[in-house]
Parts: sequence; C-alpha cells; structure tokens
Amino acid sequence: MRVANEKQKELLLHTIHHFLSDPESPLQIFFTGPAGCGKTFVIKLIMETYNRFINTDGYCNAFVACASTGKATVAINGTTVHTALKISMSKLLPLSIEVAYQYRALFRFVKVLIIDEVSMIEGKLLEQID
Repeated sequence: MRVANEKQKELLLHTIHHFLSDPESPLQIFFTGPAGCGKTFVIKLIMETYNRFINTDGYCNAFVACASTGKATVAINGTTVHTALKISMSKLLPLSIEVAYQYRALFRFVKVLIIDEVSMIEGKLLEQID
C-alpha cells in the first residue's frame, strides 16, 4: 500500500473501513481508468487486504477473483466468472448436491467477489451472478 497513489489509497482505506465497521452490508465498488493506470494493482491490493483482515482460519481466500475472459484472469491469478461460479454457458443448471455442498464450504469465508473487466459482462450473466 506504500507505493499506491492517493486515489488508490483512498479506495483501499474506504474498503478497509467498510469491512471493519459494517462487514455484513454489501459493498459494491466500480472503478475504471485507462490502460496502465493501476487497476490490476488495486485489485491485487484489495485481495491481499481482505486476506489480511478477514479470518478464514487459513482455510481459503476471503475473496473470489474472476474476470469475463481467460486472458483477463491471468493478471489477477483468477478464473473466469463461469468457472468460479459454476455458471453454464448455455442455460442456468442446478448444481448437484455434492457440488452445492462443496461450494457452501468454500464460500463460507468469502467476503468479496472481484470481477475484473466487468464492463465486458452482459446483463443476463450479471443477473445469473446475482
């Protein structure tokens, strides 16, 4: 965080303040900027911050990092939205009992869903994510 600029620090401090003061209410952040302005840097700081401040019992990350395309996932060491949330490309399919149980266990500690390149996701997919 020491190398972040003032706007980046402001966003990170806002995020920290939110999950320390009101962890149960959702926080939606949309930030944008030109290529090379540090968006991926901020995403990585947010991921690190959540892992540092949220107790996950060392079991898993406190976040799920995903993106709209495979190429965008590489920069954040994430996965695609479809893979991360088990969303079918063709239609909304119910999860098997085993997969649903596994996801409940994995998502128990998840406090934030990070979607990089969210502007590339169509409205119907956002509805499925919700």
